[in-house]
Amino acid sequence: MKRMLLLVALLLFAMPLSCLATGDSLGVIVVSKKCGDAEMSLRCLAIHGGKLDCLHPSLMLKDGSGRYSKMATPKGMEKLSPVGLACSVSSKNALSYFVVEYGELPAGCEYCEWFHIYDTHGKLLTSSYPSVLNIEGMEPPRDKAPNNIDFTSWSKKLGLGKSEEEYLQCDGDPLDANGNPVCFKEL
Repeated sequence: MKRMLLLVALLLFAMPLSCLATGDSLGVIVVSKKCGDAEMSLRCLAIHGGKLDCLHPSLMLKDGSGRYSKMATPKGMEKLSPVGLACSVSSKNALSYFVVEYGELPAGCEYCEWFHIYDTHGKLLTSSYPSVLNIEGMEPPRDKAPNNIDFTSWSKKLGLGKSEEEYLQCDGDPLDANGNPVCFKEL
């Protein structure tokens, strides 16, 4: 009986450590898409109490050989987060490409859907700089739009069809007790 209690105690002690171990620089996978022989994932950091902090997820690529690398953030997206992933196959070259949507967490905004294309080796093909376009002759907030010009051009050039993004969804209230934005996921 003592051995059983000791084993249970060790398992309970080791479980939070394993959660923290997976919450290191790689983080914990919350959304994942396979594309060709590569897999891209949105990852959040593990925190105490069985929750993940997903306000600023990282975008990681696992290549065909099993190596992980953090993906480059497109210029202009530094204050935003990757929020959705999809895989799309080119009708022009039959290669697979990751489509990553960037936006604001936890709640988003009226005009914040930026799309970017990465190849299965992690090379970023698109940019969104400047990130916001001003639309002349329109009243606010319709006078602004996300800059997806490069995405649209590359998408047509590659012959990418409409993609089905899988999104990171925040659990619970999007504000903490002090009114600061938060995005948690339950483990």
